[in-house]
Amino acid sequence: MEKRLYRDSLPVLGWYWLRTIYRSGYDRRELEALDGLIGRAQTTGGEQSAILAEMKHWIRQTPAAGKTGREEGQSAAPDRSRLRSANIERYLAQLLNQWLPAEIARLLVTEFEEDGVFSTGIPALIRGRAIERLLIREHVSRETLEALLDPGLLSPQWFYPADIEILRDVVLYLLGRTEMPPFPALPAVLIAVAPESPLDSSQHGDAVRHGFLVEAAGGEEFHVPIAPGDAAKLLDRDSLRIGAVIVSMDGRWWNANRLQRSDRDVIVYEPGGHLCIDYSEEHARLRIPWPESRPQWRGAVRLETKFELLGRRWRIAQWEQEGAHTWLHLVFADSIRMPEPRSETENGVRRLRPAVADMRWAALEDALLAALAQETADPIEQFRHSELIPLGRALLGLCEATRGGRPRNLETVESRVNAVRYHSAELREFLGPVPWRILPEPVRKVLLSARDYSQLDCLVNATFDGVPERRTASRDSHAA
Repeated sequence: MEKRLYRDSLPVLGWYWLRTIYRSGYDRRELEALDGLIGRAQTTGGEQSAILAEMKHWIRQTPAAGKTGREEGQSAAPDRSRLRSANIERYLAQLLNQWLPAEIARLLVTEFEEDGVFSTGIPALIRGRAIERLLIREHVSRETLEALLDPGLLSPQWFYPADIEILRDVVLYLLGRTEMPPFPALPAVLIAVAPESPLDSSQHGDAVRHGFLVEAAGGEEFHVPIAPGDAAKLLDRDSLRIGAVIVSMDGRWWNANRLQRSDRDVIVYEPGGHLCIDYSEEHARLRIPWPESRPQWRGAVRLETKFELLGRRWRIAQWEQEGAHTWLHLVFADSIRMPEPRSETENGVRRLRPAVADMRWAALEDALLAALAQETADPIEQFRHSELIPLGRALLGLCEATRGGRPRNLETVESRVNAVRYHSAELREFLGPVPWRILPEPVRKVLLSARDYSQLDCLVNATFDGVPERRTASRDSHAA
């Protein structure tokens, strides 16, 4: 608990640690001894003491003789073979950045049940439950679970450290272990370079990935080597203002403080706080430091057009000047994906999508056909899986816009396809992209016939999976 980076996830640590202990087969005498040890650890107040009190309550309310093997409700299907090492990082990114949000939505909307243990709606615990369900449903092998603990996989570009902490709690529980491996502090990635800084953001971004931690008299520092020529550029200025901010894998942000010249020139970064995603509003938010401050913000303000960080793409909502610091308030826009592998064989991840996805798409297809046949939206509105209802409405709207085998107008059809794309975005990596076959044949014919309108053609291909490949004139001529 004392080593926890993100304190709001302490209930997750306590809950999964206790479940691991309980499943190992503690008898009543051992549980009573554990209760006493936890009581002695409650020496101070605050959040940590409150979690320990919850743990004591659970121990006293729980019968002895823990379960062994798989827990009740977990499938007895055989585990999948271990993923190739090259695919572990991709699988982890999909699990946390695409599948997890959809699973959390399902838990919150339809399936989350209070069980008396930390049942106060704590978001971190819900995230832990969602990760556990995904790993169990995927029948992840023990070897793959071990690989998910490898710190060499991680980068703050792709992963939110708080999610990794929770993932590690769940993985250790599934492995039946309680020893927590050290959380990696590195690597680090560049957040931003101020417009007036002489640093080249691309070159400095590469240098940050090779930075290292140093214990100094005033505390920990992060050193980033730079070339002598870059050091000379920094010194050839009236005011030495480096203007750069980075974030390390342990979630800390670091501000460029000074240039240190020696046999190896380095930029010295000093630590700030932790980057924390705020899930309290409809869209996730993130507050990040901006490496530029002005006495007065007037005239043109040059800011980055987008931020890709912590596995997410962000847009700027507002900026804030607080003393000597400037902060940007970001709003979640989309999940970012790792570059696609050169072939499906190299991927090895897509096949791990739950088989339940095909069942959900088939059920939604039936509801859509029923709504069109009955000329009422009731089959969609009464659909069992409520998280798919908004998408069902969008698909029904698209079908209505192409009624009669021809579009009302291309702009209307384009807006309806855009609606389908929007409502399917959060479900994409859990259920996969919307299958082309889910649309009735007359709708598919209309969309294919409108391919001369290139903007709609691109949008359809980006929204649906399995759209027939378009035959170009050059290919037709070559075939003839």
